[in-house]
Amino acid sequence: DNSDLGTVVTVLYNMFGKRLETLSVVGPHAWESPWHQLDFVASQSFKYGFKLSFKAKNLIDLPSEVYYEGEGLKKLRSSYKKGREFSIGLSWKY
Repeated sequence: DNSDLGTVVTVLYNMFGKRLETLSVVGPHAWESPWHQLDFVASQSFKYGFKLSFKAKNLIDLPSEVYYEGEGLKKLRSSYKKGREFSIGLSWKY
């Protein structure tokens, strides 16, 4: 960050651990595997109250997997990618 120039840059990393997705009374439970996310956010302020921003979310886009686990069994139920998101914004404060 450089407040004199009006520049703000942020890199965010988030990790979700193994989570119970479905609790089963009979048979194995369904678990969501650990998932990692990397985001990038930047903004630049200009004269007259203008501000330009850019966001990039989920840059590494690893697959999210749900699997059955229990009694010596580990079987993949589903796997998908959540996708990346990009956005650009322009704001004005008067």
